[in-house]
Amino acid sequence: MWCGGFGFVRYFFNRNTCKLLNKERNRVAVIDFLIGFISDDFKSILRLCEYSREEGELGLKYADKKAHDKLEDIQRLQEDYTMLLCSCESIRHRKQADGLFDKYLNQSEEVNFDMMWAILDMYKAATLSCQEKDIENEAIALARQGRLFEKLFKLDIKAKTYYRRAFDLAQTLMPRDLSKLDWFQECTQALERYQKKVVEEEEAKKAAERAKYLPKIRDAIRKLDESAGYLNF
Repeated sequence: MWCGGFGFVRYFFNRNTCKLLNKERNRVAVIDFLIGFISDDFKSILRLCEYSREEGELGLKYADKKAHDKLEDIQRLQEDYTMLLCSCESIRHRKQADGLFDKYLNQSEEVNFDMMWAILDMYKAATLSCQEKDIENEAIALARQGRLFEKLFKLDIKAKTYYRRAFDLAQTLMPRDLSKLDWFQECTQALERYQKKVVEEEEAKKAAERAKYLPKIRDAIRKLDESAGYLNF
């Protein structure tokens, strides 16, 4: 059934592994497990995905066409490593942008809009690379754009929009606990700051409105006091 040298395919499609991957919950768990390593070593995962792609294509070419279950397994594996490739591309763009962001924020005293726009383009590429495929990395890329607009562009409205989009995406990952992840903490803290700022601005606006009527109120009270004094006399 298999052509010689299909090491990766044989590993994934031995009798026991097929039974494991046929269960959707287990399959998702395996993919999530692999994605967990991407942030630290996405280049290795990228090489693994490229190898598995070639093995999968050979598997489809030489597999027994009557073995529909094995063909379906290979196709599912192809879908999985396609998702991993998207994640790797997203992380690659994001790490490049992070490096430039840290360098610009810590070392540059002059405003360099060309650099700022270049960083933004990388974060957008990170978002598009995994959009609707890898929710967590998409959310991280959106949160990074929020940070960029907050720290460098100084555009709070845009920053809040991206932070909110990242937060909303993160909610779809529940019941997974994201509270200890740096990017999620940054996102929630930023939204809390903006919410607090809105409340303070609304309170200041109300105070300003009340201040306009204070002279009239004081004048009315003074007249009432004078009238009361006249009646007492």
